[in-house]
Amino acid sequence: MASSIAAQDRVPFPVTRVSSATRQVSSAAAQLYAATSRVSGRVDELDTECNRSVPDLHHLAPKQVRGIAMSGPRTVTLCGRALEEPGHICAFFDSRNEEYDVLAPYYQEGIDLDEEVITIVDADRVRDHRARLQAHGIAVDDALADNRLQVLQAEETYTKGGRFGAERMYELLQGALADARHRGHRVRTSGVMDWATRGHAGTEELMEYESRVNFLVPSYECTLLCVYDINEISGRMMMEILSTHPYVIHNRKLRENPYYVAPIERLRQVLLANSPSASMSAETPPLA
Repeated sequence: MASSIAAQDRVPFPVTRVSSATRQVSSAAAQLYAATSRVSGRVDELDTECNRSVPDLHHLAPKQVRGIAMSGPRTVTLCGRALEEPGHICAFFDSRNEEYDVLAPYYQEGIDLDEEVITIVDADRVRDHRARLQAHGIAVDDALADNRLQVLQAEETYTKGGRFGAERMYELLQGALADARHRGHRVRTSGVMDWATRGHAGTEELMEYESRVNFLVPSYECTLLCVYDINEISGRMMMEILSTHPYVIHNRKLRENPYYVAPIERLRQVLLANSPSASMSAETPPLA
């Protein structure tokens, strides 16, 4: 067609507006790239840190650190099933009775094997915790006296100072494992995670911590067990918990966890989710 549009009817192309929007997008993209680079760098740092956090001691035989032999052959039994390797386990219980029916034999086995059994509960549960262990046949006073059993408070470990800190708790756990190894003992733990459902400051760092401790398990041949009240956690929290534990206990059965994500990949997800890039992508102005 040969028709043309009159000059007065032409809509001017919004060059200034498009140029401004382009500059905004370019600036946001640069910020996003910089933030992502920082997060990737932090993941690499964590990978390096975790690889070097424990010296390679496997060349010392048989299982010796500074001349002290480790305790005997490793056996960890849960729900009637023997673990074939060191494990990080999430346990979902719907009652205290179920919790102690499953875990009391796990504690007793560790005590019998001369391991150090570390349990963490809320301060207001300590007396009940000890009574339930006693009721299941564990000689609590004797085990406490010779350090085969420890009963610690969540308020002095997980939430010391009124908040949870992934780095602080990781260092606390690693220190306990290293001290036990120096004494020639393996460690098995259980931590009751009720505090994590109460909105404590720093709770958002929990999944970073849960993922990082997977690096400690093979290095110290320890068993780390996290106890969750299935009646108190959300579906989203359950999926996050499952992503950081290779094993799961539910309905009194121990299973391999198909939802587990390798720790370095899980840390990458956590750090990216908490990075400035996540909020910047939501704040990038739309083209209009």
